[in-house]
Amino acid sequence: MIPRPPAPAGGRPPADAAPIPASGTQAGLWFINQTRPDVPLYTVPLVLRLTGELDTEAVRSALRALPDRHDVLGLRFAADPEGAVLVPGDGGPDVTVLDLRDRPDGQAEWEALLQDCLRRPQDLSARAGYRAVFASLGDRRHMLALFLHHAYLDARSVEVLLSGLVAELASGTAPDREPVPYRRVADWLRENAQGPGGEASRAYWRSELAGVPDFRLPLDHDRPQDRSCAAAGFRRRLPEGFPDRLERFCRERRATPFMVLASAYAMALATWSGVAEGSDPVMSVPQTLRREEWLQDVVGPLLNSVPLRIPVNWTGTFRELLTTTRKQSAGAMLHAGIGYDEILATTGRTGSRSEPPVTSVSFQVSEEVPQTFREKGLLVEDLLVSPPVIDTDLTWDIRLDEAGGSLVLAYAAELFSPETVERMADEFLALVEALMTAPDVPLYQVSWHDAEQRAGAWAPGEGAPARPLPAASVDEAFRRAVAADPDAAAVIHSARTWSYAELDAAGDLIADRLRAAGATRGTIVALALPRGRMTVAAMLGVMRAGAACLPIDPDQPAARTRAVMERVRPSAVLTDDSTAEAAGLLGHRLVMVPAEDEAARRPERTAPRGRAGDEVSPGDLCYVMCTSGTTGEPKAVEITHRGVMSLAHRPEFVPLGPGDVVLQAAPVHFDASTFEIWGALLNGAALVIADRTRLTGPEIAQLVEGHGVTTLHLTAGLLRVVADGHHQCFAGLRTLLTGGDVVPVQAVRRLMTAYPDLRVVACYGPTENTTFSMVEVLDSPPADYVPLGRPLAGRSAHLLDPWLRPVPAGAIGEIHVGGAGLARGYLGDSATTADRFVAHPARPGESLYRTGDLARCRPDGTWQFLGRRDHQVKIRGVRVEPAEVESALLGHPAVQRCLVLPRGDAGDLSLTAYAVAPGGTSVRDLREHLLGVLPTALVPTGYVLLDELPLTPQGKVDAAALGRLPLTAAGEDAGETPLGPTEAAVRDIWCAALRLERVSVHTDFFEAGGHSLAALSIAGLLEREYGRRVPVSEVLRLPTVRALAAWLDSTRPLSADPAGRPRTRPSVHRTVAADLALASEDELAMLQRLAPGHRAPLTMEGSRS
Repeated sequence: MIPRPPAPAGGRPPADAAPIPASGTQAGLWFINQTRPDVPLYTVPLVLRLTGELDTEAVRSALRALPDRHDVLGLRFAADPEGAVLVPGDGGPDVTVLDLRDRPDGQAEWEALLQDCLRRPQDLSARAGYRAVFASLGDRRHMLALFLHHAYLDARSVEVLLSGLVAELASGTAPDREPVPYRRVADWLRENAQGPGGEASRAYWRSELAGVPDFRLPLDHDRPQDRSCAAAGFRRRLPEGFPDRLERFCRERRATPFMVLASAYAMALATWSGVAEGSDPVMSVPQTLRREEWLQDVVGPLLNSVPLRIPVNWTGTFRELLTTTRKQSAGAMLHAGIGYDEILATTGRTGSRSEPPVTSVSFQVSEEVPQTFREKGLLVEDLLVSPPVIDTDLTWDIRLDEAGGSLVLAYAAELFSPETVERMADEFLALVEALMTAPDVPLYQVSWHDAEQRAGAWAPGEGAPARPLPAASVDEAFRRAVAADPDAAAVIHSARTWSYAELDAAGDLIADRLRAAGATRGTIVALALPRGRMTVAAMLGVMRAGAACLPIDPDQPAARTRAVMERVRPSAVLTDDSTAEAAGLLGHRLVMVPAEDEAARRPERTAPRGRAGDEVSPGDLCYVMCTSGTTGEPKAVEITHRGVMSLAHRPEFVPLGPGDVVLQAAPVHFDASTFEIWGALLNGAALVIADRTRLTGPEIAQLVEGHGVTTLHLTAGLLRVVADGHHQCFAGLRTLLTGGDVVPVQAVRRLMTAYPDLRVVACYGPTENTTFSMVEVLDSPPADYVPLGRPLAGRSAHLLDPWLRPVPAGAIGEIHVGGAGLARGYLGDSATTADRFVAHPARPGESLYRTGDLARCRPDGTWQFLGRRDHQVKIRGVRVEPAEVESALLGHPAVQRCLVLPRGDAGDLSLTAYAVAPGGTSVRDLREHLLGVLPTALVPTGYVLLDELPLTPQGKVDAAALGRLPLTAAGEDAGETPLGPTEAAVRDIWCAALRLERVSVHTDFFEAGGHSLAALSIAGLLEREYGRRVPVSEVLRLPTVRALAAWLDSTRPLSADPAGRPRTRPSVHRTVAADLALASEDELAMLQRLAPGHRAPLTMEGSRS
């Protein structure tokens, strides 16, 4: 224990006093204050109604004298080359005293003034750390508003300050209390943070947070880049008898209310965020540093928020979860001596430019403080005015008192709807009751819903009743289209058109050849042909022979083709001479397709040929589609005739019939082609085949205009590219379908605004449910996201937890699909089939497919896609398992270890390969190797060569550390010569602050590892260099050496000589003080782009938070 220091004379520090180093919490708060000067973040409003006799001048004197009692309130913040410091304030505190007694609208004037003050930010670098407004509304009616800042005080400080101030106002005498100078407190905080205890705490947090994923809570609205931080909230009384039941449970289990409620909150957070994804939730909790007697009455920020991690073991019980929370809480309390921002910096948890690091929610349990008390005839009422802004996503405060207590929630109004937060409050309280009732039941069996609610949760996921199938097989359905209009255009390619009758004849001829080669019902025939009419005829011929079609990409590497052939083992390959040789298929049984002129010749006889396809049933195999697999081997999905017909015949989501023209842009080995081809040919429409799959905007425009295309399907990635600069290609279209990845909402909005008559349909579904499971026909331009839609007729989609139960409304769940489109499984892989195709819990005899996709049901009933449960990603619409790429990379003789990770935003991802490959192996070597064994979409675009993969303390690869490494392909020329002396000076300062040997004048501050301490150091060094104040906000706004140097030159101080050289060149420090806490890189990113992300480094306890 550190003894109480000797108490020197109190009062304000002398004007020439040496600067006081700011604590870690203070440095982070000042950083936010300077970089968000327009928002009153962390201002604590204390609004009191005073009833009694008061002397106005005595009130003014008492308010101005607060720094004499508590000297920290007389300090302001300043930049120093080594970080943030506190120095004496300029001009004293901002105190306003008004006499509104004779004003008829005095109350309204006060209310308007209060609202203005609530919205007014405090500049911590300008003057003392508080503002005060006092108004007399009558002889005994007064209002007092104090606007305090978290950088100066915590909840206990408010109590100390308020009790002393009210006592002085009531008695007219200042309290006789010997203050502790804040410098002593700062030294104590510094010693704790820098000493052995601080080092032990940093080691604890590095271990505690290693490998923990950033906790994300599902939002109702997208996180805006320019966040206003507007807050909303409500206070709800706890249910009758709840505190008594809680107290009794705590007594029986030897637990504290915090342990019980925090455990339940962790379980609720895990459930809301998706059980498997959020089983390790983290919440920010306040921890007091006032563990010694001499600190009890000090006014100062003696409270740190720390990340509390509570792993939830779903097969364990609530009793066991309480034990976990007890252990985790004890560790967090013991190591709370360093603040939240320093914890993030110590652990390297910097988040991203759009997501907060570690957690965005805070939680606390406190005692309800009486709102009204009396002091010597003066009645004081705390009006509990809430701050108008918030920097977290959600703040959860449970306040207990003898009368019962309250649940007080504050939340970011631009992220959540009131209905969502109120529902969360209801569910939390229900969950606490359920857990206290059944503490020894496995957690996954505990539900906050009753049996009736659980049973009814299945209904919303069912599509309309299945429609009768038009035929037993796709071929039979096509023959009916032929009979309806044999001369109608069926397939168009390269300026030549086949009619339905000609396509039918070509299918007959190919079927005859296949039968002669032994193809029959139940066999599989591989198809390797270039794009064109013959490819469609070949598909038809395969089905007509009763076989199933395995489309193969003729342009993929031969190794990939071999893997597909070994997995599926088709009985024959339908191809032509040139393709067979190029695709490496000469060793297989080949059936050559006829020449087009021969194939399309109508048969002279009128009697129909015998067709083995007549025996095919709807459940028979129609297609085998190969997708990326986690083992490095492709997965062969078995698609039935029922699946294709339920998708393509008279689809309810798009009108298709005679006169319509559908463009086939997708390759035949991609499942979207199933809809393009058969959506046209089963409904009497014409199919236009594009010459190549990677179409440009002008090419699409030419096809649409030249052939009168009415229906077009584009992958989400292609739509993003085309919509950015080629709107004209959508003129004349009636229907645009898009999907296969996250649909870009901005592109859809632009298109629907430019073409109000265009029907836009968002489509979602895996290959395993025959292309589309859900569709959303957009009636108006979407706001925040493009919904997944409703299940197709005869299909179903449900959001389930790992135990196949519907998740609560608004919670994240895994999408499970079923119904008429469901595939039979994976050919030759019974283990994976059993894992992914599971028994339907509510429909005996039926199955569901676990997609691995995560989504949630929004308050308006629409579904929002939220990413993947596993590591699978989509690159330009193609499903990619990074494990398959890693397997291929390990096939290079020099690669010893590797990891492949996605980079970028949802819908615009690319792969990055991290490889340990000694012996001079180059990126070019690795890329060329992968191009020889993988399709192009699976080949990474970025590479990082390492001596070793970084590991977490648990021995796992540290993916977060890898994600911060610069890519080899994106290296900059660090050796370019600066153009002027200012650039040279700024570059030296950058190198010192960022601890880099060299940087380019174009290097981005954030990408170079910039953080808050570095920004503060740069600002301080520039002030020393040029003799004038350089705001931190400018360092962040101008994130390159060149941009910052140009700003300095354009605002050249008087201290520079005509040549632009600084008057002096002070030395550049290459070390920085370790005791100053760092705000996270995510805060800097937030401030650069005005996106959210900073986690509150100080959350007050008690009645005001």
